[in-house]
Amino acid sequence: MISEQEIINSRNIIKKLIEEGNIVTSSPQMASFFLEKATNSLKTGQLLLKISEEAKIKDYLGVNQDYNGYLWVINSSYYSMFYAATALLAKYNHRIKAEQGIHSLTYHALVY
Repeated sequence: MISEQEIINSRNIIKKLIEEGNIVTSSPQMASFFLEKATNSLKTGQLLLKISEEAKIKDYLGVNQDYNGYLWVINSSYYSMFYAATALLAKYNHRIKAEQGIHSLTYHALVY
């Protein structure tokens, strides 16, 4: 659960970004673009999970039986959530203009 203090912190961060012009208008097409990226990332995670767990698939693909891609299941799943959050912001015509810290800023935007 997010504490009241964390919500206030996120609100202050986002208000500052707005004042600085670092939250800008997004085109509606960006929502579908990022939603597609979210879907593909999730499917990638599902495929890697299947490969990691099923011996028949490993045999078919010529992968060693000791292979596991769990780290990449986590990575692709994380990016699926990140892209979905970015799509949600774009749906409401917002885009965060930042090159560093974009993941944490997206979190603060969703909390706000």
